Amino acid sequence: SAAVFLGGLGRLPLMGRDESLYAEAAREMAAGGDWITPRVNGGPFLEKPPLNYWAAGAAIKLLGASPLAARLPAALSAVLVVLLVFLLGSRVWGWRAGLLGGLALCTCLHMAVIARMGIMDVPLTFLVTAAMLAYAAWWFSGSLAAAVGFGLAVALGILLKGGAGLLPVFIAVADLAVRRLRRERPPRAALPRWLTALLAALLAAAVAAPWFLVMSARQGPQFGGTLLVHEHLRRVLQPMQGHGGPFWIYLPVIGLGFFPWAAFLTGRLWRGLRAAARRPASAEDAPAESEGQRFWRGLAAVWFWTVLILFSLVSTKLPGYVTPLYPALALLAGVELDRRLSSPGRAAWVGIIVTWGLRPGAPPPSCSLGRSCGRWVVFSSRWARSAAWRARRAPGWGCSPWGRWW
Repeated sequence: SAAVFLGGLGRLPLMGRDESLYAEAAREMAAGGDWITPRVNGGPFLEKPPLNYWAAGAAIKLLGASPLAARLPAALSAVLVVLLVFLLGSRVWGWRAGLLGGLALCTCLHMAVIARMGIMDVPLTFLVTAAMLAYAAWWFSGSLAAAVGFGLAVALGILLKGGAGLLPVFIAVADLAVRRLRRERPPRAALPRWLTALLAALLAAAVAAPWFLVMSARQGPQFGGTLLVHEHLRRVLQPMQGHGGPFWIYLPVIGLGFFPWAAFLTGRLWRGLRAAARRPASAEDAPAESEGQRFWRGLAAVWFWTVLILFSLVSTKLPGYVTPLYPALALLAGVELDRRLSSPGRAAWVGIIVTWGLRPGAPPPSCSLGRSCGRWVVFSSRWARSAAWRARRAPGWGCSPWGRWW
């Protein structure tokens, strides 16, 4: 993943309005020494909170003002997200499922592009993923440390992208509601869960609130009018800068963004997404899964649908908004790929589909996207051919929990 996201990161100049403005705000913050008020061309730039500017400004201090420094926080966040998906999948479903999930995430078209841009969607995705790990630990243990981790991730998300930083809260509340409908109860905890949840909320407020209070004192009503009204309410209620679309627009966006792994999201996997949120009618109907596997399959489904529905309701629509759902999609895709690769015939078909789907669809090498996808096509095609060849040469390799071809 480091090669995919960091290779040639500073080769191209900054592109687009957002990447240029965010990089300039970070440069002026590093040059002027005012780490509280973001500025562009000397004037206050109040569209977003400062966490991304702090990270990019620190990179500029170390590496100098360059596209590489401006994009480094997003690229490193992408590497960390892939690592979390791999570690989580390996712990819950096995090493091969974790590796396939991480591979799907770092090589899908959406992440291969957006992780190499100096914008805030991928860092937010990392914080959402970390918060979901803390939430899962809180569900099983009820520990104060897990609640603190969740609250800290939410606070950093708010300092990164304002209201979008509350995504983990919406996902956790939706998951708790679904589990209540399914009559699932968490294990008994040493401390009351309402108390640890309250402490997490207080921590999030204590970490995030000071910057907002200081900026309100410095900028007055202009701060609230720009950040809260213009950047939040208006984006929700009406399309901004021509970025509108129908309610269902993210479905084809995700299908294209998860290319080529979206080929494995039809049929059984989509039925699995729906089934994950339903309680089995009887014990015989329940899949042969461990408690952790059932929990994470259900949470990944709720995670996916919550992010999709929330941003489908927002009037302003951009492909980057739904980036936080891709780790959940990658986890489920890794499990499905692992299941399909458990038989030699299916492994061969996986290799054929990936190899065939990549080669004709690669963009021309004259553009940066083409160069990135070209490197990815070479790697993925070789991997797919190797999977198919080894499946043919070594029948039954998928029966081992580690996978013989690893």
